Amino acid sequence: MKTYSLSEKELEHEELRLFLNKALERDFITRHMFGRVISRDPNFSKDLVYLAYEGKELVGVLIGVYRVKSPPQYVEREKHVAWIKALAVPREHRGGKIFDELLEVYLNRVAEDGKTEVRFSDFASWYFYPGLDIHYEYYLSKFLEKGFTKADEVVDYEVDLMHLHYPERVKKREEKAVKEGIVFREVDSVEENRVVSWVTEKFSACWGIEASMAIHEPEGGVWIAEKDGDMLGFSVYGGLEPNWFGPIGVDPKARGKGLGTILLCKCLESLRLRGYRYIIIPWTHHLFFYTQLEGVKGVRHYWILKKGLK
Repeated sequence: MKTYSLSEKELEHEELRLFLNKALERDFITRHMFGRVISRDPNFSKDLVYLAYEGKELVGVLIGVYRVKSPPQYVEREKHVAWIKALAVPREHRGGKIFDELLEVYLNRVAEDGKTEVRFSDFASWYFYPGLDIHYEYYLSKFLEKGFTKADEVVDYEVDLMHLHYPERVKKREEKAVKEGIVFREVDSVEENRVVSWVTEKFSACWGIEASMAIHEPEGGVWIAEKDGDMLGFSVYGGLEPNWFGPIGVDPKARGKGLGTILLCKCLESLRLRGYRYIIIPWTHHLFFYTQLEGVKGVRHYWILKKGLK
């Protein structure tokens, strides 16, 4: 087996995408997702993508990345961290050393570059999935065997919008909020700077980026709650993927009024009106907030993994 970086051995993006879908049998990587995570990631580097070959056959891929450009607020703070976006080996090749050798090549490289921590995956907003699906028994056991440990765990909700409806209790909360002078509306591109600045200040730069992406995506959008021109909360749909919901957040001073639930319903209605039946609510710790939705058809459970380097 020989290992090359993508800068040493060119590979068509579509061939790489098809390979990932074959070797990551629980994942579904569309062209849109692949483009977002690879070519549209400002931090992407061909030098950190490794390809394993046996003869002329591609048998393994590792996609790594450093945070070098964006978000700029995190570059210096996380300069010691390297990430793995994907490590993929087809089923028929999992009995050998492909996983081990790809990981070793990458760990040696990041150690040479002075990195002291490697994480899989948690790299908003240029990620395929937030971590490693725990039902990938092969990949999970291999990472744990190599000294990775669980840093966090999150879930994705899979929701069927055929069952979407606006509950009476939410309608009553919205009516009360409107009487109190709160306005719920979808923003347009001229308000981007204001909305992104507020989201970044109140929550994070990554969430600000996702709000910006949603404003510009043809199938995306941002709903806000405001009073007297001051933002109280926001929710995003279609920012990262056309059928994804989130992030969502409410100013701590305005919580307890049901604004988050109202914004959630507004976004899901927007997704439904755009023709999306099955949607994903990715990367969340919130169990009770989303179980209020009818139509939850599945929950994917991920571990975010980390390994310290000496």
